[in-house]
Amino acid sequence: MKQLKLIIFLLTALACTVSFAQNPPLRVALNRFSPPFVMQGAHEQLFGFDVAMMNAICKILERECQFRVMSFNQLLNAVVNKEADVAVGSIGITAERAALVNFSLPYLPSKALFMGDTSKLNGQEFSIKTLNNKRIGVEAGTVFTSEITHMGINNPEVVTFQYEEDIIEALANEDIDFALLDAPSAQYWQAHSSLKILGEPIPYGLGLGIGIGKDDMPLLQSINQALLQYQNSPDFKKDYNMYLQAF
Repeated sequence: MKQLKLIIFLLTALACTVSFAQNPPLRVALNRFSPPFVMQGAHEQLFGFDVAMMNAICKILERECQFRVMSFNQLLNAVVNKEADVAVGSIGITAERAALVNFSLPYLPSKALFMGDTSKLNGQEFSIKTLNNKRIGVEAGTVFTSEITHMGINNPEVVTFQYEEDIIEALANEDIDFALLDAPSAQYWQAHSSLKILGEPIPYGLGLGIGIGKDDMPLLQSINQALLQYQNSPDFKKDYNMYLQAF
């Protein structure tokens, strides 16, 4: 009986391996560092909520995830130019972006938060007026430059950075006065630095989504089905608790 169970197990494992081998890999473009969505450990090992989500989706689709790391402002172009099948990495769904690619169902709400050094407030309560004539850091390719122009801030100086960690370094060095980041990222940096969140979350877009090529409707449908299956699985709760619950 034990030998029979072993044979069944080996045959099942072999069938899964063959199935994965028959399906083409899923090329996933993602930004290199955007905690808690995407992070890198030793030997450039990728982890974070978006990485865990895509690994789960690839498992459901019986395809191997091939991650391709790049800056945020290259993500959607990688899909448009067919250098990647999908793009992920805290990408807010907006009308402008939806003109370039299709988006999956939203998997998380999209909100932003300001960050800064509270000593710069001089004991005053933070408000939009606090940002008048100030240097505000944003990541290149995000919608935050546009958001800032619609907030009623007088004469803001928007400073663009290639990577999120450069914004944090600029804040610490007082090269900028404030930063605008995705809410979970701001909450992560508050927990891992002396910087503080300022004000309330600011909704933008239609939620965070996975970018998919305009001409690949079958993949869009497959991703949506796999995403719903993932969100209703114990893996989603485990990944959410691991990467997002604290923030």
